[in-house]
Amino acid sequence: MKSGYGNGASNVIPIDSSAIGLFQGAELEPQPTIAAPAAATTPAESSKSDMFAANAQRMQVVMNRLSFVLRSVNKGVQQLEQPLLALARGIDFSVANGEVPSKAPELSSLVKQICQQKSDILALPLIMVLMVSIKNACKLGWFSATDTKEIIDLYKEISSSFCLPENVDAEPSPSNPNIQTYMER
Repeated sequence: MKSGYGNGASNVIPIDSSAIGLFQGAELEPQPTIAAPAAATTPAESSKSDMFAANAQRMQVVMNRLSFVLRSVNKGVQQLEQPLLALARGIDFSVANGEVPSKAPELSSLVKQICQQKSDILALPLIMVLMVSIKNACKLGWFSATDTKEIIDLYKEISSSFCLPENVDAEPSPSNPNIQTYMER
């Protein structure tokens, strides 16, 4: 029988029978068992703690990047855009899950440095996005009382450049009563 593709021949690779003898008669040593941890966690708890750890690590990397950019001479909006948005996302994730990162005290001083860029009209919207996230972190007690007051004052100062109501209510409140009726259906 010819060997090859497309001619119906079997493409079986011959095995050297002497190689099979290597495994015959070999005794397998029993594998040691791994003891379960004292406080066993469910996969969901483990996964959640992994997510929190990954978010904290991401936030630390972004904070380092922002510190570097703020120290550089040629800082532009292009260099601030992605790190500011990434930091805001990390803060929002932590706030939504009730987590307080260990680096929160460092974050307050970084936010104050970032707010010094408020004179840059192109960076102002990015700073505002971050400040909304930081304001929510302040509500959860991430910072000391003095830092919280300074951050809220900075928030008010920066938000005055935008057409925002003082207190934005995040709860659903339909202006038309028919909307509520349709939503129930």
